[in-house]
Order: sequence, then C-alpha cells, then structure tokens
Amino acid sequence: MGKPFKGELEKLSDTIRWAEKQDVTALRSFFSVNAGTPMICIGSGGSFSAASYAAMLYKQMCGLAVPMTPLAFDTSSDAIIRDSKLLFFSASGRNKDFLIAFQRGLEVGRGDMAGVCLRESSKLDAIIEKCNPDFKKHTFPIPTVKDGFLATNSLLAFFVLVYRCFFEAKPSNFIGKGTGYNLNHTFDLSKIDNFIVLHGNLSEPVAVDLESKFSEAALGSVLMADYRNFGHGRHQWFDKKGGNSCIVALVNENDRQLAEKTLSKMPEDVHVVRIESELRNPLATIDLLVKSFQFVSAIGEVRSIDPGRPGVPDYGTELYHLNYAKLISDESIEQPIKDLAISRKLRLGSKALVPVNEYEAYSKAYDEFISRLQDKEYNLLALDYDGTICNVDRNARWKEELEESIARQINKLLAAGIRIAIMTGRGDSMHKLLQNSVKKEYWSQVYLGCYNGAVIVPLTEDTSSIEAVKNAPLDGQLVALQKELKRYHFKPDKLKKYSTQLSLSCIDKQKAYEICNEIILSNNLNRLHIWSSSHSMDIVVSTKASKTAVKQISEDVLVIGDRGDYEGNDFEMLSMPYSLSVDGVSRNPETCWNLTPRELRGLDVIKYYLRKIKVNKDGFKIKF
Repeated sequence: MGKPFKGELEKLSDTIRWAEKQDVTALRSFFSVNAGTPMICIGSGGSFSAASYAAMLYKQMCGLAVPMTPLAFDTSSDAIIRDSKLLFFSASGRNKDFLIAFQRGLEVGRGDMAGVCLRESSKLDAIIEKCNPDFKKHTFPIPTVKDGFLATNSLLAFFVLVYRCFFEAKPSNFIGKGTGYNLNHTFDLSKIDNFIVLHGNLSEPVAVDLESKFSEAALGSVLMADYRNFGHGRHQWFDKKGGNSCIVALVNENDRQLAEKTLSKMPEDVHVVRIESELRNPLATIDLLVKSFQFVSAIGEVRSIDPGRPGVPDYGTELYHLNYAKLISDESIEQPIKDLAISRKLRLGSKALVPVNEYEAYSKAYDEFISRLQDKEYNLLALDYDGTICNVDRNARWKEELEESIARQINKLLAAGIRIAIMTGRGDSMHKLLQNSVKKEYWSQVYLGCYNGAVIVPLTEDTSSIEAVKNAPLDGQLVALQKELKRYHFKPDKLKKYSTQLSLSCIDKQKAYEICNEIILSNNLNRLHIWSSSHSMDIVVSTKASKTAVKQISEDVLVIGDRGDYEGNDFEMLSMPYSLSVDGVSRNPETCWNLTPRELRGLDVIKYYLRKIKVNKDGFKIKF
C-alpha cells in the first residue's frame, strides 16, 4: 500500500508551481468576508496539518481560528458550529471520519462554510446536495492525483493554495533553498526513538505534521512544545530519559533568537536537529514543511522503513474504517429541557455555568411561561417562513411549494379548524407558493403577511394589496440610506426595494451590517431598524408591523419563528406574550423560549412543535 516516499518528494517542486497557477479568487473571498468571525478548520490525518496552517494564517490576518479533527468538531456544541466560519480540508473527500463531520457542519452551520478538495468526490457531492446545496466547494484537481501512505504533495498543495489567499509572493522563488536539516554534533539517528519538536508560531503546523508522519509511519514518538512552553518543565525529559532522545528545532528568522537562546541553555551532549528557514513570514512555514519531508525521509532510511509505504496491519485497516458516529454519545452534556431552555436564554452551554440567583429567577420565569403557554386558548397560529417552516438553503428557498411533510401537517391543522398566518420578509411570490401547498378548501383560514408585516392578506384574496406596498414610493429615510451606501462604495449582491423595506443579500453580512448601522447613526435615520434573517438582511421602517399585523387577526395567537435574538428578523413578532423559537431566542424571561430537545435540527424542530398542538372546539392549545 502506498508509493515510494522519495518518489513523492521528487514531485514537490512541480506541485508548488502547479498550485501557484490555480485561481484562488473564490477561496480568498471565503477568508476575507466576515473576517472577524471565529473560524474552525477541520481536517483528518495529514489534512489536519493543512487545517493548522489555515488557522494560523487566519489568526494572524483576520480573527480567532482553531484547527479540529473530525471527532473534536463533531463533539463541539451546536452553538459553536453555528457561530463560526467552517473550512473543511480533504484531499479525496472520501475519508469516513471527514464525511461524518462534514455532514454535521452542513446540517448545523448557518454561517460561512467552504471546503477545499484536490479530487472530485461523489460522496461529498451527495452530502452537499442533501444538506446544503449552497455550500461552496473549491476543487483543485492535483496532477499527482494521490499521495502514498503519507500526505506529501497534497499537503504541500493545500499549504500553497491557502498561502496564496493571503499573499502575492510566489513560493517557488523561495522554497527549498539550502540544506534540509543539520545536526549539532555527530550522533546516530538510528538510535533515536524520541523526538521533542520545538516550534514557534510560524512552525507549529510543521510540528503538527512531523507528529503525524512519525506516528503514521512508525518512525518514532514525537512530543511537541513551543519554545517557551518547553521551558516550563518539558526540558526534564532530557534530564531523566534523554539517552535515546533528541530535540528537533524548527527555526525561522521570526524566532531565531528565541530558538538559539533556548538551545544554548541545554547541556552540550543533548542531541539537536535543526530544520531551518531563512524566511520570516508564512512562507517560512512552507519552506520548513518541505525540509521536514527530507528529515522524515532520512529517518525512514536509517529505520529501513519507507514512509510512503510502511505497511498496514489488518487491525489498522479496521481502525481506519470505524464509524465513530455510532460509537459515541453526548449523554455527559444532556440536560433536562428546562435546563437546556434556560441555558439557551443565557447563552451558556450548561446549567453549572449559570449563577445560582440567575438560574432561580429564570427557573421561576420558565415555570410561569410554561403554565401560561399551556393554559392559553388560541385561535390563530402565526408561523415565520424562512428558517422555521422552510429550510434556508437555496434549493428550499426557491421551491414553489412547502416541503411535503410540512404541508401535510399544516393541512391537518387547517382541517381541524385552526387559522394560520404565515409571516415573511418576502413579497407576492409567497402567495402562489402557499396556494400550491394548502388545499383550496382551507384558503380562507390562511393569512399571508409580507414585507415583515407591512401588509397581511387572506389567501383567498389576490395580490393587489401586496403589489401596492411593493410599488409604493420608497420611504424617505430608506432613500437616504441607499444614497449613503454608494458613498461607502458598497454594492450588495442583490438589493430589493419595497416602500418600507430594503432587502440586501451579500456574502459579507458583517460588513453590510456595520456600514448600515454607521449610516443610520451618523445620519439620524432613527426610524430605520436592521433585521437579519438566515439568508439576507432587511432594513425596515420600524413600525412593529409584524406584531401589529398578527394582532389585527387575533389577540389569542401562538407565534413560532427562528430568529428571536435582538438582531433577528423575528424579534418583534417573538416578543409577543405566547411565542416559541425553533432556534435563537431573546433574553426576555417572559416569552420567546426554545423548548425543543437538543438533538432536533432543521424542519424536525417545527414538526416537533406542531405535533404538540391539541385542537378543541374553541380553538387549540399546546401541551408539553
């Protein structure tokens, strides 16, 4: 299994030049948009080294980032995944661990997500089609096709592709100059079993990769430490067990003085291997990576092990193909629905993190809310559309009817006599969608609220009143905001205008949000408010229209939406007394609670709520 390692190394120069010619414009955009958002970089095996390099660059240039293995990612909280940018690395897109984590990311994530692959993968494409057709996959078909047992050309390609998203210099002009490594004195590498790899910031991804290669090819054990952490006790190894050990010092111009000073404090008989680069920026990382491959090759030679094809025992193959998703559970973080609901309100993952007095206050509020919610007799059910009864991916949003299982449940409630209002930021296209989804005999029981409540009509009426709002003159403050957007040289991908609303669709929502808020504050456009939905941003003339529109039909209304947080487009509607969220909640203890089990996702959440509705002769109740 695998290919000769030295043969892999002979292709490295060609791989660098190939990667320099690839168009990384779209991948660069992923890093640059919403750049302050934390990012998780996911990779398995050798691709974890690429994830480490991407995280290092993002931390230096943009914001917080962390590399994760698939298992670490898959066991992270939904909140972390939802609130982070996600970047996936896989050379082939076929690794089972990677695919499990990838599917979780697509199911839970609601922010920016991208994947970098070096081969087409039908398995990857099937998950994308099923979970999120909007997902951005960046495929770069590498000429070397497939590595040997260890990641070499694919890993170097990842490093160069990611580097080029941040810098213009050509790595081929700088990489691989000089000797790969040198020893502080003559010693027999074949007698070294333990390698203590010391690194700085730029060389940490290379240290990660050395640990990976030495372990996977059984070349020796690797302990990693940065130069300063080594000084906090890790040097003790050489005092107690240093006989068959050496230091592998990764050195570049950024940390050369620290490296030399650290090494000078060690006894002269301590074996040291230096892998050095004369560069002082993230090019040094790529340079050190290439030189570290030479060191791996040398250790393999003295061990009589070809790192490219070390041989894999049967149990190793079985371990590789384990389906970990069936073997783990999160019972350790399971919470009763009450504690989970309170944790969601307080943006905390565990009851233990909630101060006692605050927990007691919200516990009392929860009990009172549940009592009021279940005792109340309702005669209207108001449902948000996008993110609540419709998934937020592009395919779902552009369908001309509701998803079949949702339509079935809604028609069942209508058949029992319940009146339903569907609220959306969209316009008259929703009218046709609902008529396609609801049986005609129930149209008189259905109301459509468009443009965040600016107009609400029974489904039996035509769309003239909706079109009137759409075609009315734009509010003066919205005109002023649109004019100012041009001064900021900001052009959204899509801009839709309605009399009381501007709807923006853009990749960099954070940038749009900040610019619009600056304009509103600096120009005293005090009637405008910004609401964010799962797929766009609406600037509306604040009239509490959604709440008012629903109340026009009935005061006895149960409201369900997805974005109840203060920036969310359902905030006003979900501030009504009897409201539930399928996702984000406000901090208001009196309303807008999420009462769903942790494991439910997507449309299963609203289905859970709808099943709790109990119809009676006077209307309906909801029971938990």
